[in-house]
Amino acid sequence: MRAFARAHGYVTTIFGRRVHMPGINDKNPTRRNFFERAAINAPLQGAAADIIKRAMVRMPDALKAKKLSAKMLLQVHDELVFEVPEAEAEETAAVVKKVMSGVAQLSVPLVVETGTAKNWADAHRGAGQAPLAHWIRANRPGVPVILASGVARKAEQATALCEDVPLLAKPYRGAELLHDIRAALAARDGRSNDHV
Repeated sequence: MRAFARAHGYVTTIFGRRVHMPGINDKNPTRRNFFERAAINAPLQGAAADIIKRAMVRMPDALKAKKLSAKMLLQVHDELVFEVPEAEAEETAAVVKKVMSGVAQLSVPLVVETGTAKNWADAHRGAGQAPLAHWIRANRPGVPVILASGVARKAEQATALCEDVPLLAKPYRGAELLHDIRAALAARDGRSNDHV
C-alpha cells in the first residue's frame, strides 16, 4: 500500500474512491511517516465511510417505499440514529438492517445490528457484536475474532454469548489493535509475531 501511494500519490478504497497522499514522498520524515501511516489506514477507514454514506443515500427511499415515517437524525461513525414512532420501530429496524447490510458485497457478511430505546445509550444495550462472531464460528472455524470496541461492556457481552469462539475482546487504542491482530494471525499460522 505504501509503495503504491509513493508511486501514485494516492490510495483507493474498495469502491475506487481516491484518497490523496500529498506528503507521501516528503523529505521531512515526520510528515512522510504520517502519510505512510495514512496510506495504510485510508483504504480501511475510507471503505467504512463509503459504506455508511451509501446506506445514508439509500435509506430515505427505502423508508418511503414502506410508508414509514422514521427520520434519520444523525450518523456517528458506523451508526445511524433515527427518530421513529413506537408503532413503527420493529418494521423500521428491519428496513434499516436490510438497507445497511445490502450496500456492499464483501467476502464477509456486512453484519448490521439494531437497538431501539428512548435514548441512544439504551439502544446500544440492545445491539451487541455476537452475530458476526457466530458467522465467523460457522464459516471460518479457528480464526481469531478481534472485537475492536471502545466500549468494554459490548466486547464482554459478545464474549459471554460466544464462549466457544476464540475472541480477543477488549477496548483498543491505536497500535494496540494492530499488535493483537498480528499476534492472533501469527498464532493461527504457527509463526512468530515478529514475522507477521
